Amino acid sequence: LTAATRARDLRLRQLDDYEVENQREKELLAPVHERLLAPVMSGFTRFGGRLNPPDYVESIRQKHIRAGINSAEKVERFLALRVVGFVSIPFWLAFTFIVNPLGLKGMMQMAFAGLGCLVGAIGPSSRLNAKVTARQKGIQRGLPDVMDLLVISVEAGLGFEQALDRTVKAVP
Repeated sequence: LTAATRARDLRLRQLDDYEVENQREKELLAPVHERLLAPVMSGFTRFGGRLNPPDYVESIRQKHIRAGINSAEKVERFLALRVVGFVSIPFWLAFTFIVNPLGLKGMMQMAFAGLGCLVGAIGPSSRLNAKVTARQKGIQRGLPDVMDLLVISVEAGLGFEQALDRTVKAVP
């Protein structure tokens, strides 16, 4: 082993014995996303579920299922992202027209503001729709192969359940 590797291993062994004495220092050792972003996002997820009508929430759940996403947490995160997108529109407009860091003027400034508002308003929905479409295309492309494998397995003498098990194992 090289001297640098030995020195690194020695420092790592010293860190294993490291003990934090007070609770504040223990919490500060946690990554920033766990300390800051996770509580903020959990607040937005609770807030996002309340702001949307129940029919819309159910339609979003169905879209997530069609996209192959079976997590209730992802649905809540999506709803929170939609709320954040709509809430960010006034800030984006203020950033574009008041701060104007790029020095844009006229139609370019309007286009930049419109693009930001568009991303905030329909960005999450369009991404979810793209995932649904991609999954449906993948299913449509793979369906003939699945059917062919099922037919071959049944013709070879397997029962339908065994043919289905074999097909599920063979086709992702």
